[in-house]
Amino acid sequence: NGERASPPPPKAERVAENGSPPPSPRAMEEARLALTPGGMGASFDGFPLWDGAVQAAAPSLEGRVAVEPDGAMASPDRGADGRPLPLTVQHLVEAVVRWVHAQPLPVTILADAGDALFAFADMPLRPSDWFISQGFYCSIGYTVPAALGAALAGGATARPRRGEAPAEARRVLCLVGDGAFQMTAQEVSSAARLQAPVTYLVLDNSGYGIERLIHEGPPENDYNDVARWDYAGLARALGVKGVARRVGTAQALAEALAAVDGSAEAAGGCNLIEATLARDDVSDALRRLGDAIKAKNKLA
Repeated sequence: NGERASPPPPKAERVAENGSPPPSPRAMEEARLALTPGGMGASFDGFPLWDGAVQAAAPSLEGRVAVEPDGAMASPDRGADGRPLPLTVQHLVEAVVRWVHAQPLPVTILADAGDALFAFADMPLRPSDWFISQGFYCSIGYTVPAALGAALAGGATARPRRGEAPAEARRVLCLVGDGAFQMTAQEVSSAARLQAPVTYLVLDNSGYGIERLIHEGPPENDYNDVARWDYAGLARALGVKGVARRVGTAQALAEALAAVDGSAEAAGGCNLIEATLARDDVSDALRRLGDAIKAKNKLA
């Protein structure tokens, strides 16, 4: 008919016409990070990323970035009287997931043996985040020094030159039980001295949770308990200049994690949060493991 055909709509509009909404900016960014070595998001072997690859990968990542950092806790954090409830392992998992998903930089998570591993093993992560744990030996305490190594390997700058801002690096979150932490706690001093972007989250239930599940023994036995430390005070003594707090409620934990992001010193350096938990509060996964080991060894 002589009329000029109208140009095709932009790609995002064409995707929407096909029944699927265009990928969110957050999913696009996750795709860009996932398609590059180390999650740098800029190039592959020096060549710029092809936008078509990012567009193709982004829709599959929408479900992985669904956790909103400012969303309400799924577990109740207040009682009928409105007072904050004591902190639980489930509160910890939910708070950590939201904190990780809110970070502008990729996060490396190190999980020590016990509930630091079993409670968090199924947490949803972004493709650019890393989860490191020992799946076989489970040597308790290894994550405290390993967190420093992960921070330095991830681009942390030890003592930037005068007048230079520290280089952006992967943030590191170390999940470690109190018994494991007492094995290697002194390495926090090195992380603090080198201004490594490590946040230590110490799960304080006053002992070895997995050992209690396997063989608690008579009430008068305390061989699965550890000495009570002031972990936040120790962090300050070891040179931590960021956040060093003890928390006992979900609200206090959320405030402490917000404080980790609230200042340049905390966000770019070393922090420690001591999370106090009930003696018998463990994840379902760890309880199943304890029951299986008890049955195997005929301790039930």
